Amino acid sequence: MKFCIDCIHYEDMTGLCLKTNYTDLVTGKTEYRNAHTERTLDLTGCGKEGKFFKPQRQKIYTAADLDDLSTIPFGR
Repeated sequence: MKFCIDCIHYEDMTGLCLKTNYTDLVTGKTEYRNAHTERTLDLTGCGKEGKFFKPQRQKIYTAADLDDLSTIPFGR
């Protein structure tokens, strides 16, 4: 199953889907939909099957990266 939290388009801090943006016709600003809403919109959104899902890429760390403790991803 495709989960939004594992998608590259999911913004963890806000819960928004950054893939499908639209322009608000009143303010002219670019708006983003909530990821939960996006998964319920089968025609215009990602839908239940996750049409726009792209898995997050995991960085491959080298020995040189691990020598610098600031590059180690804590809490991920």
